[in-house]
Amino acid sequence: MDLSRVNFEPLVFLLVEDAPEDIFLMTRAFEEARICNRIIALKRGTDVLPYLRGESPFVGRPRPDVILFKLKASDHDARRQLNLIQQNSASQGIEIIAILEADGLDPNENTFDLDVEVVLSKPIRASNLVAAVGSLSGNWLRFMKRGA
Repeated sequence: MDLSRVNFEPLVFLLVEDAPEDIFLMTRAFEEARICNRIIALKRGTDVLPYLRGESPFVGRPRPDVILFKLKASDHDARRQLNLIQQNSASQGIEIIAILEADGLDPNENTFDLDVEVVLSKPIRASNLVAAVGSLSGNWLRFMKRGA
């Protein structure tokens, strides 16, 4: 493939996180990992579907390539919301990474029922973020998408 003729665009990440300090920490993890992609933060999981559908107040916002969705181990509402997102046609083709606030619990035991590509546990380290994003594309060096 002649890459000189391929137009690449940064991936767009949609971060679903209600704590401003954790949004900051995730942004720092991206910077430390040298992942220079666009990050859009939503504070509520209930805003994801309206965002994906381009409903008000999200009209004209870019479609994400990856959703980083925060879950608490025992938060049934967040799990239900994640399930609704996954079942909706508006999320088709979007990769999902669950971010687990496990409070010392084993993330594998608390996420086996989730249909997500990757599960990360807090605190998020730059190396874990790189590995997670890299595993989505099947090539850990590719963090860009081809433009139209």
